[in-house]
Amino acid sequence: MKRPLVCSVRPLAVLWAASAVLLFGFAAAPTPTHAQPKTVSITLLSTTDLHGRIEPWDYFTNKPADLGLAKIATLVKRERVKTPDALLVDVGDMVQDPQSTLTNYFLAKHPKSLNPMIAVMNRMGYDAMAVGNHEFNFAPEPMWTLKGDSHFPWLGANVTQSYTQGAPYFKPYIIKTIKGVRVGIVAFVAPVVEPVAGYRLEPIVESAKQV
Repeated sequence: MKRPLVCSVRPLAVLWAASAVLLFGFAAAPTPTHAQPKTVSITLLSTTDLHGRIEPWDYFTNKPADLGLAKIATLVKRERVKTPDALLVDVGDMVQDPQSTLTNYFLAKHPKSLNPMIAVMNRMGYDAMAVGNHEFNFAPEPMWTLKGDSHFPWLGANVTQSYTQGAPYFKPYIIKTIKGVRVGIVAFVAPVVEPVAGYRLEPIVESAKQV
C-alpha cells in the first residue's frame, strides 16, 4: 500500500535564472497490508546560483545585500528546528563569479585548498547539488578538487562521461529515505557549455526518460 506524499518546496536563494534543473521523484516505501494509508510531508530547502556569495555583500555595488550563505544558513537552521529531516539541495552555479573576491582568491591562489564555499556548504549539511554549467568553467582539475572536498554528491543525469568513479564521476541521482519514504533526487545540467574532455552533455528530456 502506497502512502500519499506531500512535498513542500522552499527556495532559499535565487540570484539569477538557474543554470541547472533539479527534479525529484518519490517512491513510497512498502507498508503492511493492514496499515491505513497516511500522508507523508517532506520539506525541500533549495538554493541556486549562489555564485560564490557567502557574506551578505553585493560585490558589484559594494554595498550590503540580502543574499549569501551566511544569511541562508540562519534560515536553514530555523527550518530544521521545525523539520529536522528537511532536505537541503543546491541547483548549481555555486562558485563561479568574477566579482566574488573571496572564492576567486582561493580558486586562483590556492586551488588545492578547501574553498570557502565548499567549507560553508559542508557545515550546513547539504544533501546534494546539481552540477551547474558554470561548474565546468573550472574543469577539469579545479572542478574535481571542489567536488572531491564536498561532503555531498554532485549530480548530473545528462552527463555522458568517460569516468566511472572518484571526483571526476557525476552520479545521475541518489536515493534517500525520509520518514520511511524513499526519495529520489535527480539532476540535469543545462546543456549550454562547450564540451570538456571526458564529458558530454545530452538533451535533458531524453536523459530523463532513461533515469
